Amino acid sequence: MKTTKAGLQFLAYASIIIGFVNFYWFIIESLVQGGDALNGKIQNGLYFFGMHGTYTEVSKNTWEWSHFHALSVIFTMAMAALSLVYFVGKFLPIVISIRYGKMEKFPLEFKLFAIFGILMNYGFVLVGIIWIAPIQGYIGVYSTIIVTVIAMINTYMLLVRNRMRW
Repeated sequence: MKTTKAGLQFLAYASIIIGFVNFYWFIIESLVQGGDALNGKIQNGLYFFGMHGTYTEVSKNTWEWSHFHALSVIFTMAMAALSLVYFVGKFLPIVISIRYGKMEKFPLEFKLFAIFGILMNYGFVLVGIIWIAPIQGYIGVYSTIIVTVIAMINTYMLLVRNRMRW
């Protein structure tokens, strides 16, 4: 039973890491190449990447790779979301115990998960600064500011407010 639990936990951690690494890899790849295949098109035997109404011609192999990579992002992010649901179910009793004073310290895996969450917050801030704000204009700037504030609040709540329990 313990090995099954450990294996499930390992798969959940791996799914989260692979999902987010794949997502950011896809974002960076799309920015560098000028778009992706899901937003692109095939016209008269030519392959185009699309990004916000602008199309860039690419080779068939590059287009097919981008198409496969985009679909893999959908799958890996779905797996990461299921893994996050697993961890929410696992950590919710711990959070409740801490909230009501029944537990004095956070378990190590909870600390690692929380730090990973904060890093993801700042990753979203970085995506907002590099990609969303320049393309979306004021809306992108506002959404990036909101995500930055959320990341700062999460950091404060975890590292400063709960420092005695670490």
